[in-house]
Amino acid sequence: MNGQHAYFFIGLEQAFGFPITFVDEIEELGIWQVQTPDGEACLKRFRRYDEAETATEAALYLHRRGFAGTPNVILTKDGRPFVRTTISDPSWWLALFEFIPGEGGGPAPNLYAYKDLCDKNDTSFEAALVKAAQVLAGFHEAIRGFRTWPVDRDVQFWIENRRRTEHLTTLLQGVLENEERREVREALEDCLGIYDPSLLRRSVSQAEQAAELYKSVIGQEKKQKGMRHCDTHAGNFLVGANGITLMDLAEVQAGPRVYRDLGCLTWALGGDNDEMTEALMAYHEIARLSRDEIELFPIINDPVDNWRKLLEGYLSGDWSEEWITPYYSGSVKPYERISNRLSLATEALRSSANNS
Repeated sequence: MNGQHAYFFIGLEQAFGFPITFVDEIEELGIWQVQTPDGEACLKRFRRYDEAETATEAALYLHRRGFAGTPNVILTKDGRPFVRTTISDPSWWLALFEFIPGEGGGPAPNLYAYKDLCDKNDTSFEAALVKAAQVLAGFHEAIRGFRTWPVDRDVQFWIENRRRTEHLTTLLQGVLENEERREVREALEDCLGIYDPSLLRRSVSQAEQAAELYKSVIGQEKKQKGMRHCDTHAGNFLVGANGITLMDLAEVQAGPRVYRDLGCLTWALGGDNDEMTEALMAYHEIARLSRDEIELFPIINDPVDNWRKLLEGYLSGDWSEEWITPYYSGSVKPYERISNRLSLATEALRSSANNS
C-alpha cells in the first residue's frame, strides 16, 4: 500500500463514517483485505461505473431475496453501495463487501487454489465442486428478475454472434502482422490454425439449424426473467469456512443460464470427467433443466464462442497480454477437449432427464 493509496483511505473513512485500515492485498487486480470496527471486510476496485453498479446492486438484490451465497455490500453512511476516487488515472470505483474467511483463517482460497491444497486421495475437491454447482443453481433461482431483458436478445442475437466470429477473424488477419508482443502474436496465429474457415462455417450452420431450440429456450428464459453470472470460472468460487461463495457479480446480465454459466461447470472448474458429471447432476437436482435447454447446451457453448470473446477483447484493445494469454491457454486453445467435455455433459444430462 503506497502513500497515494493510503490517502484515499482517509476519503473512504469519511464516506463510510468509520475507520478503515489496510491489512493485505488479496489480488493484484484490486482487492484488499481491510479492518473495520465490525471486523474484516473486502475492498474491491472497479474500473468502470457500470461494473460497480451491477456488482453491488446484484449483491443487494440477492440478499434481499434470501440468497447468502455471495458477499453482501457494506453501504456508506448515506446509503451508497460504492464510492469514487479521482486520485488515480483512470478513476476507480470502490465497494466494500463482507469478508469471506478460509477454514484456517485469512482469505478463503478459490477453487483453483483449493484443488492444489487437497490431497489426491481425498474427496474434498469433488465435494467442493458439487457445492459450487449447488450455489450456482441457487444463484440462478434468486437472481431472476434482477434486470429486464434487452429487446435485442432474441434468436438472431445469438446466431449473429457466431457469424460475427467469422468477420472478426478476417479483421484479425489484417492487423496481426503489426502485433509486436511475441507471445500474443504466436497465440493468435495458433488460433487461426485451430479456428479455420471450415470450422467457423460449421459453427454458424449449427447455430442456424438450432434456431427453434434457441427460440424455445430464450422464450422460456424471458418469461421466467432468467439471468446469468457470465464469469463462473474457478477463481470466482471461494471455499470458505462457512461453505462456497460465488464472487464477482460485475457481469450479471439477462440471458439463458445454459450459456457460459453451465458451460463453465463442464470445463472451467478444474474437475475430471466424473467430478464434472456429479457437479452437473447436483445443479440439475436443484434447478431442473428442460429438454430443450439440454439440447441447446452444447450448441450455445460451442468453444468457437470463446474465440469470439478473445477476438473482441484483443481487437478492441480492452484486453492486455495478462488477460489474452491465460484465456487463450485455458479457454481457446483446448477446442477439442472442451468440445468432448460438452458432449459428455450433454449425454449425462439427457440420461438424467430420461430417467426422471
